[in-house]
Amino acid sequence: MFRDDPAWIYTPKSGYDYKRDGLSDVPTMIEREILWRYVGTANTVAIFRTADELIKDIAYRVQICQTARSAGLPSFPDPALGLAGIQKANPAYWFNGELDKGPKAGVSWYAALSDVFHPANGPALYTMGCINTARCLHLLAANATLGEMEFNIRRGGEADPEKITKMHMNRNAAGGEVTFPKNGGQFVGNATAVHDWLPGDWAEFDNVDIVDDPTFSVENAIYIGGCFEQSASNFKSNAQFIGTPMGIVSMADMIRQVSIFLLNGAPNTSDVKILPTRKMLRQPSL
Repeated sequence: MFRDDPAWIYTPKSGYDYKRDGLSDVPTMIEREILWRYVGTANTVAIFRTADELIKDIAYRVQICQTARSAGLPSFPDPALGLAGIQKANPAYWFNGELDKGPKAGVSWYAALSDVFHPANGPALYTMGCINTARCLHLLAANATLGEMEFNIRRGGEADPEKITKMHMNRNAAGGEVTFPKNGGQFVGNATAVHDWLPGDWAEFDNVDIVDDPTFSVENAIYIGGCFEQSASNFKSNAQFIGTPMGIVSMADMIRQVSIFLLNGAPNTSDVKILPTRKMLRQPSL
């Protein structure tokens, strides 16, 4: 069956050097990087049903990155308290101070989600693991892009950020095992290709050597841009990711920190295998 729906297909312009010639009509560097990675990198084709979808996708990703760079990140749970530690939320915004119950009556989702990353309130009034930090960043961006009314329609009455996030999650299958030696050796293996990473993408850094403790086996992080690079080594050194408790670090530092996630402080001198997998949320119009 054939459909008549139009599609906008964006491909690199022959002979145009996006790094050299720039995108002077694009206002911010993060927007420039998104466009460059969509249409200026090898082996990439961006397809949207309308031009408005591309505009909305860029606005969504920019919101994620801008919020992340100015955020007061929530405190990280104490691992000694078990798998989840103590997760808490500001009771002035969240019902009973519990994130999975949604905002309290009379509080908008935008206000509640913004409070999670308030420079003063985030570290003091919120405690959550890396996955809920990533969820809240994406949901805040979706709300800011769609508006409160449309956001509420799309969440369908669901109040748990985990369930709302899963409604829009699309796991990208690209990825491969990466070996990062403890001695700071070379980044090798078939990781998610550099041109596949877009600012705003959700990343999982999976410590595959730890299989029986989810608290330490994976770090959920967000790629927040800042890297016009196509080589794996340069991207690893310069691409910036944000996650709790690390904060903003390079991909290399993120891998290094995840590689030393240990159980019970046991020494580990062998090479640790890290699997960086790109996950992403469908942009909010889908």
